[in-house]
Amino acid sequence: MQENGYTLTVTEEEMQHLFDSFVARKKEIFLAAEKAREAGRTGQAEELDEMYQEVEELQGRFLALMQ
Repeated sequence: MQENGYTLTVTEEEMQHLFDSFVARKKEIFLAAEKAREAGRTGQAEELDEMYQEVEELQGRFLALMQ
């Protein structure tokens, strides 16, 4: 993987671990947002939705780098 002139060697296991971490974090945020909505805390739910989008964007960038 290369970005900004730097080369990084990553094993398949490390890539899978990173990908799994993104998936787990997105799930945690999604569930927290659902609980906040159920409790009527819409402001908190909106913040969590934004966090979810940020993690999703990072995951997309990670996948693009892996290709």
